[in-house]
Amino acid sequence: MEIIELGLPSGTKWASCNLGAEKSTEYGGYFAWGDTSTKACYIGKGLFHLSRHRRQYVTM
Repeated sequence: MEIIELGLPSGTKWASCNLGAEKSTEYGGYFAWGDTSTKACYIGKGLFHLSRHRRQYVTM
């Protein structure tokens, strides 16, 4: 993977391909926000979201 310098004042860099991919044309791994391991799918058990009305995390 190649690191791309964006020239931003923050020093933020970008990757030349997705995490887990060998080429920029490949999908790479599927990660939910904040996850550190890949997932095969995002349907059903194991998914949580913050309910505004309940003010707690609920299972989807």
